[in-house]
Amino acid sequence: MQDPIKQSPTGPAPFWKRPEQVLLDAGKDGELVIAKIRVSVTGLLLLVPIAGNIEAARAGRPMRWIGLTVTFAAFALSWGILFMVQRDRRERWLPMATSLFDVSFITLTQLLYAYLVNPMVLLNNRLTFDTYFVALVGTCLRFDRRIALVAGITTILQFIGSVFLVTHSFDVAAVGDVAGYGRFQWSDQFSRVVLLAAATGINVFIVSGLQQQRRRVGPS
Repeated sequence: MQDPIKQSPTGPAPFWKRPEQVLLDAGKDGELVIAKIRVSVTGLLLLVPIAGNIEAARAGRPMRWIGLTVTFAAFALSWGILFMVQRDRRERWLPMATSLFDVSFITLTQLLYAYLVNPMVLLNNRLTFDTYFVALVGTCLRFDRRIALVAGITTILQFIGSVFLVTHSFDVAAVGDVAGYGRFQWSDQFSRVVLLAAATGINVFIVSGLQQQRRRVGPS
């Protein structure tokens, strides 16, 4: 008679295999935490264009509604996502969709600042770039390595695409050091891509380890 412990699978599972239900249930708790953080962050970001429009109105300058509209839409969508998560809507697409929403909103925000304020805000702004890592770390809370990988690759492609878009739209070499953002260098952009790739790899490794450990433990 074989030892039941040895019958438990210990080898690597196919990468695209759906995680076990216990991990998916744990991921729903993480999704709720992320949903609450998302509402708070977008709510705070909404204050930026509101304050900018108030200041513009006082100075007699035209108000910029694009940033306000986009930020308000993100804030409203964040509330909608929170409502769905709180009602325990068990759609399989929701964790992947919300992860892609997070990184895409960061990219869109950077592009808006690049075109409405200054291109160096996207190319050399460490604050908005660093928020990518917050979104990528959040993928670990879904306990699904597929999400960690897809969100990471999407982030890298969006960042590379936005850099090429801005550099082809503006003469970044002539912009110079504006408001302390520094000068444009391709080596800086390459290092940022490397950091995003490293963060993606680490997240996938962490979640894969959790899934592997769960398979070794076996059914509870």
